[in-house]
Amino acid sequence: MSLPDEMARIYGEMETLRQERREFIKGVKRDVVDMLSGMRTATAEMAAKMKAELSAFGPERAESAQKASAERRAFLADVKEKDAKMRAGFRRSHARTATKVKADLDAFASGIRETTAVMRDSFRQANAERTRNGAAMRAGFRTSLAEMAAKARAERRAWIYGEKAPPPERQEVELKAKEEAERKAREQAELKARQEAERKAREQAELTAKREAERKAREQAEFRARQEAERKAREQAAQKTEPRRRRTRGAQ
Repeated sequence: MSLPDEMARIYGEMETLRQERREFIKGVKRDVVDMLSGMRTATAEMAAKMKAELSAFGPERAESAQKASAERRAFLADVKEKDAKMRAGFRRSHARTATKVKADLDAFASGIRETTAVMRDSFRQANAERTRNGAAMRAGFRTSLAEMAAKARAERRAWIYGEKAPPPERQEVELKAKEEAERKAREQAELKARQEAERKAREQAELTAKREAERKAREQAEFRARQEAERKAREQAAQKTEPRRRRTRGAQ
């Protein structure tokens, strides 16, 4: 097939497609006009039908409005009653919790005072017993020490000086100086022991107070958690009643 024939064929096909497109557009326009006309007719008929139905619905609408108003008043009265009951229950629960917390705090303070008194009495008794035992031990120790010192001095003089022993006055001075040094050493040891016992008693008292404070903090946290749970419960109840309240208002 030659080029002119091919171009003629293609041109003929293009004209055919243009004609088909024009016919298609015309058909679409006719369909749209028909649809709009039918829609206007249906809308007019529907409007007339709805107007007639609304005219007949007037008495029923008034009765429905009265019924909805009565239901709304009953619903509001029920909500107010439930809210009053919830508030009264919350006040009672809060009062019980406050009473319990106050009683627990009083019991805690009383227990601390009793524990402190018992610890002080025990410490005083132990200190008195330790003092008595220490005095008896010191008396026995001094006696034994004096005897041992006298014997040692005698043996030392006999070994060093032979018959040329120091005068008794010097011996007495040396013995007193030695006893004084030993007494000071014992007093320092006893002082350290008392300080250590007092430190342990203070640490025990601080530990007891810390544990009690932690218990009190836990109780306060639980009380706040209960309050938060009650608040959320009230909010959820209010949220549940809100859709019904809106439906009642919409019905009016």
